[in-house]
Amino acid sequence: MRLFRDLFGLVISEGDLNAVLQRAKPCFDRQVAAILVRLRKSRVIYSDETSVRVDGSKWWNWVFQNDDIVLHVIRRGRDRGVIEDVLDGHRPALWVSDLYGPQQGHADAWQVCLAHQLRDCQYAIDAGDAMFAPRMKRLLLRAFVIAKRRKDLVASTRRSYLSGLNRDLDAIMALPVKTRGWQAVAQTLRQTSRFAVHVS
Repeated sequence: MRLFRDLFGLVISEGDLNAVLQRAKPCFDRQVAAILVRLRKSRVIYSDETSVRVDGSKWWNWVFQNDDIVLHVIRRGRDRGVIEDVLDGHRPALWVSDLYGPQQGHADAWQVCLAHQLRDCQYAIDAGDAMFAPRMKRLLLRAFVIAKRRKDLVASTRRSYLSGLNRDLDAIMALPVKTRGWQAVAQTLRQTSRFAVHVS
């Protein structure tokens, strides 16, 4: 209501605003249904969730996306049942997410989100790691550059880049990690890191 008042000089009551939203709801519902149809045919899905306040209570804002669509779903729960409900039996080829357990097991293959890894690397650099994290960060940034070009690359070039990234990744994973508090994160990266979605 303050938005209407401050930006448009329009005074509107809660009831009027609710009536506007109710009239618009069928249009929104049709668009959501169309997005769901496309999501449930997707080969690749990226997913994440974050907390959101609804009527003073903690709910969860889930996002499902790929190059074609973005869908936000707000639910009370943070369990895997939300994903199963949204997918309605669809199983994509690739799933990209953070390390949260309920985000795993919904596709034929899973890739840990490189953006989350990049954030963790920066955390380690800020904490004083000068060997493992800086090299890992450079490798991740190189993967992002290749990913932006992947549609313009022939399959053999993509495979060559992918092989090179994973070879360099293996070398980085063999480096010692001395920064306190970062060892656990590095160990997680060692267990889950593999380049696939972003360059394949």
